[in-house]
Amino acid sequence: MKATTLAELLEEAALSLDDAARALRAIKSTFIEQQRDTLALGPLEASLEVHRDQFRLMDLAATLAAFWRGVTLGPKLPVGPVTVDLSTPEGRWHLLLLAVLRGARVRDQVVEETFAALVQRDLARFDRFLRPDPQLKSQLLSIFSDSYRALGNREAKIDALFANAALLEREYGGDLNNVYLAAQGDGQALIRSLQRFKQIGRVAYWVCRTLKVHGVWSDVDPEATLYLDRTTDLPLRRLGLIGGPEEERSGDAALRFVDQYMAGDVIPLYLQGLVLCQQDDPGVCLAECPFASQCPFPENSE
Repeated sequence: MKATTLAELLEEAALSLDDAARALRAIKSTFIEQQRDTLALGPLEASLEVHRDQFRLMDLAATLAAFWRGVTLGPKLPVGPVTVDLSTPEGRWHLLLLAVLRGARVRDQVVEETFAALVQRDLARFDRFLRPDPQLKSQLLSIFSDSYRALGNREAKIDALFANAALLEREYGGDLNNVYLAAQGDGQALIRSLQRFKQIGRVAYWVCRTLKVHGVWSDVDPEATLYLDRTTDLPLRRLGLIGGPEEERSGDAALRFVDQYMAGDVIPLYLQGLVLCQQDDPGVCLAECPFASQCPFPENSE
């Protein structure tokens, strides 16, 4: 190989290396520019910065689970001015009746007012729905027309009550508790059985959640109680985890929180909303709430 040829090759190699070095320096500069905020922190601080929200959510979920562990409310369910005794077959029938009323786009207050009107006029008793009675249907329709302001067909709701009473009597001896016993601990089988009743649908999960919280169906698994509503939204709103109170429900955000940080168990979040947040009392918050120091509600309510 001639010397001149070797010199040329070496020159070309040097130029190529120089080009490669410039390219690498450009890549390095771009990377540093993109990452400068993170790189300004030490490794531990950068990690905490990236994951601070996850750490907060994990801490909130762990606090909720620990605070409400083992808590049940007893079998008495207040529904407006009426108290339903869930320890009795008649009380569990009333819960099924309430589930039919809730199975629509309807406000809780409307459900409570309609149910109270039925009870006060002695039109909610299980035995009254076991036989066709045109006069009873007429009385029910009158109350539904006056009180039940909801989307959907009122007559279909009334027909569902008669059909559900017949199914409950025919296959379960008139007691919703036998639906639970027949499922033998299988949460999804329980949901499927409840959804055989007309006008129930997803409210079957509300039935399971209610009976578990009140200590009647204590062994229902979390999958069968995963019902999200305004009560479960309220603590998340106050802690700034979903949108403000003027917004519509944020079901997806609430579901992600329960699924990712609470192992799918909505009961602690529901108890937090039902027992504490719904009181709207800053004194109760400061005295009893495990999040009093983190929640802006007590201070903003002064």
